[in-house]
Order: sequence, then structure tokens, then C-alpha cells
Amino acid sequence: MTHSASCNDDPHVLMVDDREENLIALEALLSDVDATLHQARSGNEALASMLKHRYALVLLDVQMPGMDGYEVADLMQLNPTTRGTPIIFVTAINKDEPHQCKGYKSGAVDFLFKPINPFILQCKVRVFLDLWRQREEIELAMRQLEAANRKILEQQEELHKLAIHDHLTGLYQRRWFDEMIDKTLATAQRTGEPVAIALLDLDHFKTINDTAGHEAGDDVLVSVAQSLEHSIRAMDTVFRYGGEEFALIMPQARLALAQNVCERVRQAVACSSVPTSKGTLRLTVSIGVVCSNEFEEPTPREMMRTADMRLYEAKSAGRNRVVPVVPVVPFDVDTTTGTSA
Repeated sequence: MTHSASCNDDPHVLMVDDREENLIALEALLSDVDATLHQARSGNEALASMLKHRYALVLLDVQMPGMDGYEVADLMQLNPTTRGTPIIFVTAINKDEPHQCKGYKSGAVDFLFKPINPFILQCKVRVFLDLWRQREEIELAMRQLEAANRKILEQQEELHKLAIHDHLTGLYQRRWFDEMIDKTLATAQRTGEPVAIALLDLDHFKTINDTAGHEAGDDVLVSVAQSLEHSIRAMDTVFRYGGEEFALIMPQARLALAQNVCERVRQAVACSSVPTSKGTLRLTVSIGVVCSNEFEEPTPREMMRTADMRLYEAKSAGRNRVVPVVPVVPFDVDTTTGTSA
């Protein structure tokens, strides 16, 4: 049986007694208390009710047939959902110290002795209801704080993503390249595995912008970025280095393997086309590639300078090529594992 004294947000109080007249009397005494009152006529009924409701307080009669109040309290302590529910034992005869100690060991927080003093009953119940409301406010504040923290983390992640990604192509931008090359080269030096870097420049991009317009130029950059992502190995990372320049970091790649990855990229770009209002554009790219094991003590600055020199050499030699030149016997590069046959 359930009786509402206020709105649904009120705390719930469970009154447990095997005698209906006692429950009626308790309800009358608590009629002015701002809580939803529930009744249970046995220990089993009380435990079942606790599975349905979250109680702020349980007024539990000690002397009941079958399962007495102490047994109900002991079972409440075994269930994580009811373990922390405050219990006030209500008793007429077990007023001595040993029985009170037994009640406290079972999880009681207080005792009420029959005949019940209405003022004492109401005061004690209000204390626990106030504690319940304070705990609810704290838990709500904690949930709100956790939600706010999650939102802040999500915003920070989004800001970080925006900070390291190029807004046009979606590729990582130069700032992230500078960080990644330092970390990747340091890892390579620790493990003894080589790392390769490539600089790529889109051929005749200024002419594309001048003749087809900047919107077409943007479409070209997006198309090249997609060709790059589809041509590299899973462990490689592609960056928009600036303007029409792109960069690749290729871990665990000796020069020959890196050259073949770059040749795959070159061919993919050469096979692509971009439709514009001025007609379909055919694209080519020049690439300079370098490997860390070409140096006694490789540094990012040295490797980038060498890659840039080789890119310039590729441009000077007629564009649409990889420098150093790809070996005559090509490697069959697995773009998933990065291995070569």
C-alpha cells in the first residue's frame, strides 16, 4: 500500500509492521512530513518493496512473525542497493542495551520505543529526510559536474582535432607533422627501425588556380589528399604541409620500400582527374623521399632538407616523378601491413 504526501520527487519512507493498526497510527503521526509513505506487513513484503523503490528511511518493527526486524536488516546489508538505507528500529520490549547493540550491528541508525512520542518520531524522521535531500543535492551536483567535465573534454578534443587537421582536406596539418616527425624519429632510433619521409608537390598548381579558379584548386587538393590516403600503408601518415605541398611519414620503411610507396602515390595521382567548369583536369605530383638510415645521426631538420632537395630535383627533371628514382625491380608493397615481397 502506498500513500503520497507530496509530489513524486519527495523522498520515500517505508513503514514495516505486521499489525495494521500500528501502520495506520504511524501514518497519522507522519501526515505532516513531506515524504511519500509506504507500508509493508512483513519482512518479505518489505524486501520486495525495497527492490521497487529507493527509500530515504525505513521504520522497521523488531517483533514480527516469521522474519523479524533484525533478519530484515541483515538481508538489507547483503544487497548493495539497500545496504546504505537508514533503518530506525521500532520496538516495545527490546529496550535493553544488548538488543540495541544487536540492532546497530544489523545496520540500525537509531531506535524508537513504543509507545511512540509523536514529536520525537517526527523530529527523527525529518533529520533523515533532510540528510537524504542533502545527499540527493550532492549527487545531482556531482552528476552535473561530471557532465560538464565530459563536455569540456569533448570540446578540448574537438579543438585539438581542429588545431591539427587541415579544414579543407581533413588531413593532418604541418603543426602535427612537426610533432610527429620528432616522435617517430625518436622511436626509430630506439628500436633501430628506419623511418622515411617524403615531400610531395602538386605540379602546375598555380596554373590550375589561375585558369580554373580557386574553387577548382580546392577540389584538386581534396582529390590529391584522397589519392594519398588510399595509396599509403596503414602505418603511414599523410599531411598537408602547406599550399599544394603534402608530406608523408613512413615508419619501418627503408628507402627502397619508401620509394615504392611514393611511386604508388604518384601513379594514383596521375590516374586521377578532377572535373571543372573549364574541363577535366589531369594531375601529377613530384616527390622527394629520404630515409633515416642514410644518415649517421639523422635529425628531422637534415631529413627534411634532403627531402626538399630531392623534391626540387624531381621538379627540375621534368616533374611527375619520384627522387631518388624507384629501383628497376619494384617491390610489391602491401598497403595494409607495409611488408614487401
